[in-house]
Amino acid sequence: MQQYELAVLLHPDLEIDIQTPLQRLEKDIASSGGKIVKRDDWGKRKLAYPINNHTFAIYLFYILEVEPTKVDSLEQQLRLNDEIIRHLVVKFDPSTETDDEDEKEASKKKTKPVKKEAKKETSKEEPGAS
Repeated sequence: MQQYELAVLLHPDLEIDIQTPLQRLEKDIASSGGKIVKRDDWGKRKLAYPINNHTFAIYLFYILEVEPTKVDSLEQQLRLNDEIIRHLVVKFDPSTETDDEDEKEASKKKTKPVKKEAKKETSKEEPGAS
């Protein structure tokens, strides 16, 4: 099985009862032979540009394990779901995923304090000045 990342933008009005569309989405994934490894819910956010006259959407990200031959059927099911206003399925590379703690560690190592030496101001007299 190959790992894929699925990004889904749900209709913003579903914020009130999000469990029903989530169950339907996860049922569609399971019916395509997929297995959910991880789910990340970003909640309702403003879109960069309007999509179908919507300026907000509910962002969901999944990491899935699916047979490459079944990805097309999964995408077709996602296209038929009226609750989804956009989706994107891409191959997932686990080496690019970082945890928040890993990022903090890396940023600490990269940003070492730099000692600044105070510049000594020396007054140079111009020749011929009296």
